[in-house]
Amino acid sequence: MILNKTNGHNALMRFFRPAYLNFASPGQSVTKEKFFGLFERVGLSDNDFDRTKFLPGSTGATELYRMLVQQTGLAV
Repeated sequence: MILNKTNGHNALMRFFRPAYLNFASPGQSVTKEKFFGLFERVGLSDNDFDRTKFLPGSTGATELYRMLVQQTGLAV
């Protein structure tokens, strides 16, 4: 699993900026239901989160970030 590793964490933190701005302006709150609805669009399964698909380091983090943005349809 890569989500609890540095590259998974970095990808998610990078993804949360456009996800947040999709729903609110700076300083406003976003409900967990809105974030949940966004993550429901992602078609990745548990088995997809491994080191062969998302390489260690910034390459894997960038790939995961791009995949999340693409599958959720967010404008970056």
